[in-house]
Amino acid sequence: DSVWDPGTGKNEIQKLYCTWDADSLYIGILGKTDYGLLIYLDIDSRNAFGVSELLEVPTWNRKVMFKNYYPDFFYGSWNGSNGNLYRIESSTRVTDVSGYTELSADKSSAMPGYELKIPFNLLYGLGSGKVPPGVTLSIFASLATGDVEGSYGYLGGDTVPDNTICVLNVSTITSFISINIDTDNDGKPDDSFETKTFEISDEHISRKVFSPYGIYKDTRLTANLTRPANITVKIFNLKGDLVYTLASNDYNSKVDYTWDGKDKKGEVVPAGLYIINLSADSGSGKTIRRNYSVAVIK
Repeated sequence: DSVWDPGTGKNEIQKLYCTWDADSLYIGILGKTDYGLLIYLDIDSRNAFGVSELLEVPTWNRKVMFKNYYPDFFYGSWNGSNGNLYRIESSTRVTDVSGYTELSADKSSAMPGYELKIPFNLLYGLGSGKVPPGVTLSIFASLATGDVEGSYGYLGGDTVPDNTICVLNVSTITSFISINIDTDNDGKPDDSFETKTFEISDEHISRKVFSPYGIYKDTRLTANLTRPANITVKIFNLKGDLVYTLASNDYNSKVDYTWDGKDKKGEVVPAGLYIINLSADSGSGKTIRRNYSVAVIK
């Protein structure tokens, strides 16, 4: 975050924090202002369910537009007050939902700032401790003026993250922080203090020798991953030629694929040795690769 008004230190957002537990989202701001602070929250950045502009909103109208970002809630605080959280019903209507949250602010302490505790059930309405599987939320925070004309003012001064189009006029928000709170797609918030290593276990080939013409007509590869990944499984002959693709970018934490000894044309392959090649890409820079040999007989 950029430093703004460093001479007085009275109007600056120094840092934005975000974490969560099984039931609630926590947002923190380190900084203070004698004016307004606004936080916009897009609760599912995969979908455009929120609004693209708040030019005529009756509460905290700061003439703001959004690009590739569709907030569903916003928080507003004036001059260090505890503030209020609003659910955005439309670009012209909001509902104060502060009574379901815990909001606090203190601009006189040694580390001045703002704290928000927001239940996931308020955000998603799925019940306590439940979120949409794989959900990613996005956050943007800005200082704001008071009302400068009629019943509206402007964003500006300092923002997190830095925004390229945020001025004392109509602003278009193009930058925001995105956080995946359910990386394992189980519909429950991850343990935000736990980092799961990416590993494979329980690897098993049901038959290392089989015959498409016999009683045991296929072989099955099974294994477990510690978290979901993009899984690709291919069959190669000993010349390195691709024979068949069992899976391509199948996002899963379970490896479970069966090969019946046929090629991509549906014809039984010649007798011989074949390699089952497994690749599991975590999406975070680590890929697990394994080769398993099997024999096809007549």
